[in-house]
This record gives sequence, structure tokens and C-alpha cells, in this order.
Amino acid sequence: MKFSRFIYIIAMTLMGLAIFVSCTEDNNRKDPSSSAQSHTLLYYFMGNETGLTEFMDDNIVDIRTAATGIISDDQHIAIFYDNGTKTHLTEYVKNEDGRTIEKTIHKFLNTTDCTKPEFMAEVFQMVMDSCGTDAYSVVFSSHGAGWVPEPVFVQYDYAYQPASIQSAAASPFYMGQDGDSYMEIPQMAEAIELSGIHFDFILFDACFMSSVEALYDLRNCADYIIASATEVIGYGFPYKDMLPLLLGNEGHQLEAACKVYIDFYKGLSGEEQSGNIALTKCSELENLAAAVKDVLAANPDAHVSPREAIGFEGFDSHLYCDLEDYIKHLNGGTVPQAFADALDKAVPYTDYTEKFYTNFGAERGLKDLPGSCGLSCYIPDPSSSAAHVHNADLAYMETAWAKAIGAE
Repeated sequence: MKFSRFIYIIAMTLMGLAIFVSCTEDNNRKDPSSSAQSHTLLYYFMGNETGLTEFMDDNIVDIRTAATGIISDDQHIAIFYDNGTKTHLTEYVKNEDGRTIEKTIHKFLNTTDCTKPEFMAEVFQMVMDSCGTDAYSVVFSSHGAGWVPEPVFVQYDYAYQPASIQSAAASPFYMGQDGDSYMEIPQMAEAIELSGIHFDFILFDACFMSSVEALYDLRNCADYIIASATEVIGYGFPYKDMLPLLLGNEGHQLEAACKVYIDFYKGLSGEEQSGNIALTKCSELENLAAAVKDVLAANPDAHVSPREAIGFEGFDSHLYCDLEDYIKHLNGGTVPQAFADALDKAVPYTDYTEKFYTNFGAERGLKDLPGSCGLSCYIPDPSSSAAHVHNADLAYMETAWAKAIGAE
């Protein structure tokens, strides 16, 4: 989920793109950049009744500003936008005078379907038919909650709301909202599979999406995924500065793009100085799962409470814990080298601010962040009798990740 409590932030001078920070001490890894080829970047904005349309509108202004110097016969930018009153798919092109204009690919009459797998797959097909490039990438923008199913998140959120607002209706959040319709991660994977597309990268402009369970579901959908383990400020990603690194004749530079994002938020102050970013290599996620499975098998009697691990929200019993910190607790205070190596390969780049803002839990606001490997995970808590924890445990055990690591 993106929370919309902040006003538009004026873009600032960014630091150089030289230093990359990782989950481990080895920071000298090759930047996963693509070779130059024809490429389409699709923005998929789901803004109907999300409270995010003002930020999405600002994002589109930034995208169009940056697009002028990028789009060409080989480099395309398409935007799908459902803001609740209109739903359309457009592409930025240059007219005979060299000015950037919007070309309509399709106008949709029904504005309540953008979270449906069949509808999303149809949009992807339209983009491929219109742009006809060698490669494709996508940015998803909406509310998000990683692997957590919408009904479970609602119940969990309600259980930890401050007493002063518990009478208010809880807001459900997963990945994507269209009115009162929500998209779960397996549905997103289904939509991408239906379209027949394989993305160079997926970028999630949404909260909690660097969830290892969610990314594992999407491991066959893209080469790389950019996402945050924490909440994303309403303004989202600084596209005006990032776009030249996501698209262009020289190919995309994903680590550099991630660094632009985190430097942007490190340069802010107060509650706005809240950012967490990770670049995940999808082909390494199965090896990471195998490494986690080995740690679990080597520590069959160990129990880690989600309350003692580093958490990425304000819940007392965390829904999103740091994966590396969980493994450290599980393994008696040390991180096994085999796991560290697998994590290093799966997450080529990650960085975070010293604090993060959360809008969830009894005590909301800025919280210290002692560490982050870039990936969150859920830690089952069978010792809890709370209904919301029990239901989260049951939902977690049905995930492909839980089955892959042999969770019990």
C-alpha cells in the first residue's frame, strides 16, 4: 500500500551513482543492466478509490517530462490509468514537430476490472500489439501488502488499530485496488502468464512488495523486481530522475535507478525521510528458498517469535520481518554462509534509511530501522491464540514459498 499523507515533494539534487549498498559486506557486484534493444516500459496505475490519484497525476507529469528526451522508434512508454472516472491506455509519441504527445491505444468503458487477471492480460496484449518491441517492463502503482491476502490484512490491521479509530472501517490493502476489487499476487502471476509476456523487470510503486513470498510467486514473470519491504511514501518513485535509467538506447541500469530512489528519500527530513529499496534477481529465488529450507532443517526445534525479529510495520506481532534477521535468530545468532551467499546472489542491491514511517499498528510514525536485507518474510507464530495471527499463519502455509522451504 502507498499511504497518501504527504503532499507533493519537490525533486532535489541527487547524489552521484557510485556507491551501492547490499545485504552483505560485499558491495562490488556487477550492475544488472540490459543490453541496448527496443524496449517498452508500461506504467499500470490502479487509482480508483485509492486516495492516490493526486500522486499518480503528479507522477505522470514527471514521466512525460522525462519521456521527451527518451522516447524514440526503439524506446516506448505506455500508460494504463484507471482513476475511477476514466480508464485509458495511451502511449507517448513525438509528432512531426518533435513534441511529446499522447496517442490513445484504447479507451475502456468499464472502470472496475483492472485487478482482474483476464483484463490485465488483455492490456498487456494491447501494449505488445501497439508497440511491438523486443523487450517489455512494467511499473505497478497502487496500494499493496505483499503476500498477505486482503481479508487477512484487514483483520490484522483492525486488531492493531489504536482504540481511538477502531470504530472506523478498516482499509484493505495485497497488490492493486479498483474500487472494492483487489488483486492478490497469484492472480497477478496468472495475468502475466495469460499474456505470454516475460518482463525484463517489474517495479512496484506500492508498499510491502519486497516480500519474499510475493516475489517467489512472480519468479517466472520477470528477470528482476524492484520493490520496498516497507511502506512507500504517497509521492512514490522520483520518475523524472529514474526514468533515464529504466529506459533508453543504452539499456536499463537497475542498480543505479534504485540508488536514485533511496538517495531521494535520504535527502528529505522528518517523516518524509523514509525509504527502503531492493533489486531482486528472480532466477535466484529458488536457490534462496533451498538455502532457507536447509536452515530450517538444521534447526528443527528452534522457534522465533515475530515479535523479536526486525519488523517493517508497527504491528506488535509483525506481518513483515527481515528475512536475514529471521535466519540469524533461527540459527542461534549467526547467519549460515550458504544462506548469506544465496541472499547475496538473489539481492544484487538494497539500501534503506535509518528510520521508516509506518501507518500501521497501535503506535504509528517514524521507527528505527536497525537493518534490512531488502526482503521481508512472514514468521508463523503457532504459540499465539489470537484469531488474526492464526488466520495469517493458515494463509501463509498456503503460499508457494512456505511449501518450498518446508515450513511447518
